[in-house]
Amino acid sequence: MRKAAYLFVLASVLISGTAFSADDKGKRGGPPRPAEKPPEYSCVLLDLETEPGVVRTGERIHSFLLKYRCREKTRPVDIEVWHEGGAVGKQIVKVATDVVLEKGEHTIRLTGGDPASGGRYVTQLKADAPAGKKDIVRRVDDVVCTGWSLASTHGKQNVAGGCEIGLDTEPHVFKTGERIRKFILKTKCDELRTNKDIKVYFDPKGRGKKELVTVHPDTALRKGEQTTTLEGGGVGGEGYYVLEIPGVTTGFSFETVCSGWTLSKKK
Repeated sequence: MRKAAYLFVLASVLISGTAFSADDKGKRGGPPRPAEKPPEYSCVLLDLETEPGVVRTGERIHSFLLKYRCREKTRPVDIEVWHEGGAVGKQIVKVATDVVLEKGEHTIRLTGGDPASGGRYVTQLKADAPAGKKDIVRRVDDVVCTGWSLASTHGKQNVAGGCEIGLDTEPHVFKTGERIRKFILKTKCDELRTNKDIKVYFDPKGRGKKELVTVHPDTALRKGEQTTTLEGGGVGGEGYYVLEIPGVTTGFSFETVCSGWTLSKKK
């Protein structure tokens, strides 16, 4: 009797286990599947340019040209262009929403921008991904200066030792590394000044390490207005040109200011 009861219980357990296994397998449709991975982002940002290609300081960028390559047509993405550094700190300058990027290599125009200055531009593609996350593709382009001029040519008036002083260069706008052929010194003194050795130094990036770039010995500064040409000079770049005239000024600094910007080209 006990043996029969034991066999009955054992049979019931086996039948229940088989039914549960079959039911579970039926609900799941077979063995468990591995978790699905989100589709791999299929686009590369190849290049970013501005219109115009060289933007003068303070001039507004008309548009950005973004070159990309995609393996397949994308779902809608948001495109953001940020400007970091320079005179603006960090700010977003262009947003285009729900843009569908086509398969292959293409260029799209993003109209509008911001006034040019130094720093860098960061371009981002953003698309919705599983679990509320964002797929992001990013590109960074540095801004480089294409030409320099002296701040004294921008309306600044300098007075020292009874003389008004202005300093300009020839060429007026000079490229980074380009040699300055001449300095043009403009003076307006209240009396005659004689036997003055005029010296111009260059202080790269304002680090306090002056380099002598030209000397004009035994110069007479007449009463009233006068223009004196100083042959030879330094090279274009960021920094200060420092003017020294004994008895008039021991060190007037004229900062080089960028007159035009463009985006660097990555190799």
